[in-house]
Amino acid sequence: MPRCLCSKFLFSAMFLFTFYTLARVGEVTVPPLSYHTLQLSDITFQSSQNSSSPRLVVTFRSFKHNNDARVASISIVPQPGSMHCPVATLQQYLMVRGNKADCLFLLRNGLPVSCDHFSRALRLCLLTAGLDTTSFTTHSFRIGAATFAALNGLSDPQIRALGRSSSDAFKKYILL
Repeated sequence: MPRCLCSKFLFSAMFLFTFYTLARVGEVTVPPLSYHTLQLSDITFQSSQNSSSPRLVVTFRSFKHNNDARVASISIVPQPGSMHCPVATLQQYLMVRGNKADCLFLLRNGLPVSCDHFSRALRLCLLTAGLDTTSFTTHSFRIGAATFAALNGLSDPQIRALGRSSSDAFKKYILL
């Protein structure tokens, strides 16, 4: 498969996944000093009697400020017909990625995506779209998702739980 198509599947999946899970960059990439990177085994698809598309369940076994070693899970419902469905996009990426037990997001050469690589890909996409690259960072996914959740009526405790936050620091993200 051509390199550009592999990158398209990878970064489309990463961007949507990061937004819909309120993920920190260290949960989807391999940062220099973190042990919170999601693994392929942290992802499951669960069938539903009410839908032909499975929902995505993400299990966060390790995350920032998790002092009591609790596990957090997020369930993402598919959006059939949407070109921005995080479930379908992740499924497309996983077909290209294969079943190698490792970090969830891997480059074509089999290496995990670094924070730097993710940041460069985001910047390139922003430039291609003609957007101001100084207005967005990898943290913008988390900020946008918290804002989206608040605009859609989720309560502070619900947003805190979705973002795996131990404090009300997420409130500074919400741009209303």
